[in-house]
Amino acid sequence: MNAPSADRSIEVEWQLGESPPILAPSIILRGTDGGFGAPVSDLSGEREKFPELVDSRIVAGAGHDLPVHQPDEVSVALLELL
Repeated sequence: MNAPSADRSIEVEWQLGESPPILAPSIILRGTDGGFGAPVSDLSGEREKFPELVDSRIVAGAGHDLPVHQPDEVSVALLELL
């Protein structure tokens, strides 16, 4: 669990945390200005959830809404996957 939650939702939160891996080719984009500290570049934890991970990128000048903050970076990543 990431954040404290109401007792009534703990079971659902645990079930969501057990979601299956994403088997599609993926590129993870992390913004530097998300407000949650510097994004990590270590992919070891990501490969379990994204076995077909193509790349992971840290995008400067972007927060939590990368398509709005850096649409060109998002477009480049999408085109690479296509």
